[in-house]
Amino acid sequence: MNLRTSISIFSGCASLVLILACGGNTPAPAPVVGISVAPTTQTLLVGGTQTFTATVTNTTNTAVTWSVQEGAAGGTITSGGLYTAPGTAGTYHVVATSAADATKTALATVTVNGLPATGLAYVDPTTGSYRLVKNTGLSTATHLVLDLTGVGTTNGAGIAFTFTVDTAKATWAKVIPADTEYTQNGTVLTLGTAPLALKGKVATTTLTGVVGQKGTGASVPLTGVLARVALDFKAGATVGAVTLTSPKAQILQADGTIATVAITPGTLTTN
Repeated sequence: MNLRTSISIFSGCASLVLILACGGNTPAPAPVVGISVAPTTQTLLVGGTQTFTATVTNTTNTAVTWSVQEGAAGGTITSGGLYTAPGTAGTYHVVATSAADATKTALATVTVNGLPATGLAYVDPTTGSYRLVKNTGLSTATHLVLDLTGVGTTNGAGIAFTFTVDTAKATWAKVIPADTEYTQNGTVLTLGTAPLALKGKVATTTLTGVVGQKGTGASVPLTGVLARVALDFKAGATVGAVTLTSPKAQILQADGTIATVAITPGTLTTN
C-alpha cells in the first residue's frame, strides 16, 4: 500500500465516522401538543346549556382547563365543559387550554339569542303631570293602546307631542283600523266640525301628533284623557325592554301662549 492509497482510505474512514457520529447524536424533535374543541360553533337561547368536549393529542396528559373569553358576562362553564349562556344575547367564546402546554388553546363560538316574545306588556308611570297610561279596555296582548292623560294640570286648548319607540320590537299603529290618523281624540278636548285639529303622522320610529280644542278662547282643564296612540307587537321580537320616549311636547295655554311640557311614559317590554 502506497502513501496515496493510505490517505484515501483514511479520509474515507474519517468521513464515515463523522457521518455516523453526527447522525447518532441528533435528538428526535418533541411531539407538538394539539388541541381541538367540539362543537366549534353553537347557537343557544339565553340561559341555554351546551356540553363542549376537548381532544388533546401528542401527550399522555389530556386534561384541559375551560374558560369563557368574555368572562362572567359571556356565561359560565364547568370543569367538565358544561356551558351556560348568559342572560344577554350576543356572541361569546368558550376556550379550552391544554394542561400539558398552556400555550395550546382551542376556541368555540357561541351565538346567544334572546327568548322569542309573543306580546307587549306595559306598566303605567306613577309621576308626572302628563302621562302615557295603558287603556286596558282597548288593549290586547299584541295591540297596546296608550292614553295621554293630564293629571291635575292647568287649562289649555290643545297639545302637541312626539313619541319614539324601538321599532325592532314594536311599531306605531292606529288605535282602531278605521281611524284616518295615528292619533285619536280623548275625552277632554272638543274638536267640533271639520276641519279638525287632529293629526297623527308616523315616520319609522317616531309618531308626531296634535289635538286641539275647536274655537278661540275655548280653553278647558287639561285633566283627563287628552289623546290616544297605539303600538303593535313586532313579530319576531325577543323578550326584553322596549325603548319608549317622549322627546318633545307642548300645550296651547289659556292665554294663547305655547308652553313646553314633559310627558312621562311607562315601562314597555316584550314578554
